[in-house]
Amino acid sequence: MVKHRLFKKNIISIGVICLYLLPIVSISANSNSQKYGYVFKSSSPVKYSRHLSTPLVTKVMYPRTKDLYFKKREMTHHGVKYIGLQRQSVDWAFTKGHARRKPSRTLYVRRSSVKKIKTVLAQTQIEKRPINLKSNQYNFWTHPRGTRQRVKEQYRGSNYRFRTLYATEKMHTRLHGTFIKVQTASGKKLGWIYQGAIVSGRYLDPVAYLTRNTPLAKRVWVNKKKPRIKVASLSQDNQLKTLIVQGEDNSATVITIDPVRDTYYVLESNRTRTKVKNTSNKMYNDTFYRYGYDGIRDNRVIFVTFFLDDSTQWARIDVKMNGQLHQVY
Repeated sequence: MVKHRLFKKNIISIGVICLYLLPIVSISANSNSQKYGYVFKSSSPVKYSRHLSTPLVTKVMYPRTKDLYFKKREMTHHGVKYIGLQRQSVDWAFTKGHARRKPSRTLYVRRSSVKKIKTVLAQTQIEKRPINLKSNQYNFWTHPRGTRQRVKEQYRGSNYRFRTLYATEKMHTRLHGTFIKVQTASGKKLGWIYQGAIVSGRYLDPVAYLTRNTPLAKRVWVNKKKPRIKVASLSQDNQLKTLIVQGEDNSATVITIDPVRDTYYVLESNRTRTKVKNTSNKMYNDTFYRYGYDGIRDNRVIFVTFFLDDSTQWARIDVKMNGQLHQVY
């Protein structure tokens, strides 16, 4: 009698475990199926229905063979196989100004009118490596667009610029190229971002980037309130050779000191350089408010003026010809 009761308890326990495992198996299967989509075989007119109960002819559409759909369900009606398709649902949380996601309608067409294709051509784990973002143009996604029925922007790329991130996975998609899965140094998973948005290596601010391995003597002034604002002088034998003025947006104006004519270029925050131009007294740009010279050429002082918070708070940095830096106010 006791054995019989124990047997019944074991059967019940196994049944409960199976019930818990069923959703897990279902989710896993659905996850794998998301790597595939459907396209129409031709652009010939296709009859479709919006209703599951009556997948008969209600409307006619003229599909494009490049449009991607995802399977909602399949069914058979009077011996004919039908498939319910949905377009990709994209939640543009940031890029398009918090645009509302359009509801995904299901359309039912003959299964024979579409073909199954891979949305993910290759997906591989990669050795964790440091990267940084080179522009604000791209954001992080829950999944790369064109690979899942529902995808969403989840983090702004601009919030994670000017710092070292880490790549952990790579995905080659059919529609939108290659995406990289990214996390922070602390392990926070940011999601997927377009490969064109990243550059390899640890992040270096413009002053560090431009002066790495330099044999020249370097002096750097750093703003206490906004440490991205910097002025660096590079000199040789107490003679100023280069002046670098780094702005809050992490662009930098690089000035070459020359006996005949000083020149400069701007290193943009994405590491591209503008054309070289001649400097002029009282010139200004997005990095600083004003730049100019005091005194004669052989004994002059170069000054750089910044706005710190608004037009009422600003600072002037004087640079002597031997490379010394001095904050005037």
